Amino acid sequence: MKGKHISQERLAVGLKKGTTEELKYLYTHVKPKVKAYIAVQKGGLDCNVNDIFQIALIKIRQQLLDNKLSIDNLENYIFRVCKHEFLKLNNLSRIENIDRTAYRSQAPYAADTDVLDKELAKEEELNLYFKAFQMLKPECQKLFKLSSEGFQDKEIAQLLDTTEKFIKTKRSRCKKYFAKMIAKIKENE
Repeated sequence: MKGKHISQERLAVGLKKGTTEELKYLYTHVKPKVKAYIAVQKGGLDCNVNDIFQIALIKIRQQLLDNKLSIDNLENYIFRVCKHEFLKLNNLSRIENIDRTAYRSQAPYAADTDVLDKELAKEEELNLYFKAFQMLKPECQKLFKLSSEGFQDKEIAQLLDTTEKFIKTKRSRCKKYFAKMIAKIKENE
C-alpha cells in the first residue's frame, strides 16, 4: 500500500462500502497526519487518536450514505473532522500556546500542520459557499455564474432580455439571500 495513491472518488466509494483496501489506505496515509496533529499541536494522548479517527470515519461514512456530503478532498475532510472531534473531546479549542518542541521528533508530519490547517480552512469555506450556492434560486445561480464568467451587467441584461437596473437590483437581492444561506448553514453546523 505504501506509495500507492488512491483517487478521492475511490476513497469515498470505498469508505461508503467499507472496503478493506481503501480503509487500509486511510489508516496508513491519513491517520498518521491526525496523530501528528494531536501530538504536536495540542499535546493529545496517543490513545485518543484511534477513537477520534474511528469516530470521524463513522460520521463521514454516514454522511456519504445519506448523500449529504460533496467534497473534493476526502483526506483533508477526514483530517478536519478528526481535528474537530479532538477539540470537542478535550475542550481545548481555547488553548493556543502549547510547548510543541517535545513532540516534534515523534511526529513526521508536524511541519505540515500549519499548511494543512490553512488548506482545510479554505476547503471548508469553499464547501460552505457551494452549499449556500445550491440553495439559491436558479435565477440567482445563473446571474452569479454569468458574473463570474466576466460578463458585465449590460451584457447580462441583454442575455436575459431585461434591463441593467433590474440586474443590479436582482444581484443585490441574491447577495443578501446568499449571505443569509451562509449564516443559516453556519448556525446548523
